[in-house]
Amino acid sequence: MRYFKLVLLAICFFYGCASQKRQPQKEVWTDTYKNIVAISAIKQSKPQVDSNDVSPAINFDLIGHDDFAKEADSVGKAFYQSILPPTVYREEGLKAVLNRTLLYYKSKELDRLAKSAYKRYKEVQKRNQKDN
Repeated sequence: MRYFKLVLLAICFFYGCASQKRQPQKEVWTDTYKNIVAISAIKQSKPQVDSNDVSPAINFDLIGHDDFAKEADSVGKAFYQSILPPTVYREEGLKAVLNRTLLYYKSKELDRLAKSAYKRYKEVQKRNQKDN
C-alpha cells in the first residue's frame, strides 16, 4: 500500500510538472497575439510609435507564424476603425485610442480571439509535423 501511494504521488507530481510546462507557452502566445493587436491599433493613430522599439520583432518571433501575426495586425486595424471619437471631440476627429485599446486588451472578447487563434496555431503545427 505504501509503495502504491508513493507511485501515485510520483505520477501526480510528474503530470503536474508536464502540464505546467505546456501552459506558459499558451499564455505567452496569447499575450503576444494580444500585444500585436494593441500595437497595430495604436500604430493606426501614431505610425511612428514603434520606430525605436524592438517589440514588433520580438512579438513576431514569439508568435512563430506569419499568418497569425498578420491576422492579429488586421484585428488591431479593424479595432482602430471601430473607435468613434467622443462627442466632445467629434468635430476635431480625435479618438481615445490609448484608453480604448487598453480596455480592449483586457477584454474577454480579445482573450477569446487569442485563444481561438492559439488553437488554430497548434493545429497548423500538428499538420506541419505530420508532413515532415
